Amino acid sequence: MLSDKPQWYLTVYGPNLSELRQALEELWKAYGPPLVYDIESVDDQRADVYRQEGRITTMLAAVALLAVGIAMVSAYALVGSSSPRLITAQSNFASSVISALRTLDTGQLSSASLAS
Repeated sequence: MLSDKPQWYLTVYGPNLSELRQALEELWKAYGPPLVYDIESVDDQRADVYRQEGRITTMLAAVALLAVGIAMVSAYALVGSSSPRLITAQSNFASSVISALRTLDTGQLSSASLAS
């Protein structure tokens, strides 16, 4: 934790965490400076790190899904905007083919059968 206040880090070992914590509290009250203290085990600190990494992973996954969603919407919009031009080009091609067939009509093809 970042702070302007003085910080001390003590490393102690023992088989029973609750008894060790109680002994440290008694010693701190008896001999330590009159400051607020926080006793935290290494397991708690490590669990905090993993929780923070889990939050970062969740945030990055959400951002990645958002990016994929935006890309999908953009691709859909691109296809949608190019679709009228494609349809216009196809209809222009079809009308030119129909008009070419009409000029080559020898009586075997009627314009009614070409329209359908």
